[in-house]
Amino acid sequence: MKKAVKAVQGPLVAANEHYHCARSVARNGAIKHASALARVYVRNGDANDEVDALALALHDIRRMRQQSEGIQPHREVHYALREDDGLEPATSGAGLAPA
Repeated sequence: MKKAVKAVQGPLVAANEHYHCARSVARNGAIKHASALARVYVRNGDANDEVDALALALHDIRRMRQQSEGIQPHREVHYALREDDGLEPATSGAGLAPA
């Protein structure tokens, strides 16, 4: 049961984070959100310094905007690598979870 919970938990957390990022950027603007997010990264030790924290925050906001526009680079790479291995690209999420 633990593996099933983890398989569901990751996408739910990602969707929740996407929602909060999108709402905060819409309400507060990208600069204010990025600055606050950078402070969280510094406080939590997720960045080496303030510049690294700002770069991480900017990347997160850009990624959220890509996702909002339907851009899926990880999916594109996943399909390409499957083709390189002689496999057909998956057409759904079925079978993508690790065994």
